[in-house]
Amino acid sequence: MKARCLRPDTEHVDRKSYNGIMFEDRWVEFLNFKEDMYEKYLQHVEEYGEKETTLDRVDGSKGYSKANCRWATRAEQTNNRKNVKLYTFKGKTMNLKQWANELGMHRSVLASRVEKDWPIEKILSNERFYRNK
Repeated sequence: MKARCLRPDTEHVDRKSYNGIMFEDRWVEFLNFKEDMYEKYLQHVEEYGEKETTLDRVDGSKGYSKANCRWATRAEQTNNRKNVKLYTFKGKTMNLKQWANELGMHRSVLASRVEKDWPIEKILSNERFYRNK
């Protein structure tokens, strides 16, 4: 977070911009960040492991703050990007790569079905579809 937000050419600690994103003033001091986020960090690590625990902004257009940050897995963080399209089917929400893995299909097959504007039931079907069907 700090590495993204602090300009490397300044010697003093100051809130700077990462694509217009800032972090809250009290987090300049690590102990304040730890006070706000450490308990949730430990809970997340317990469930997902340290390698799958990353700091994520709930709303990517807002800055780093206690109200806007959470600990997330890499997959959750990927899905939180504004350019990732999520598809919900039978109560499950995933991106195309995740759906492809779930269904044992190539992502490109699903992507081509999306481009053809097929309904979600047909996009996520394992059936082979032919023109004359």
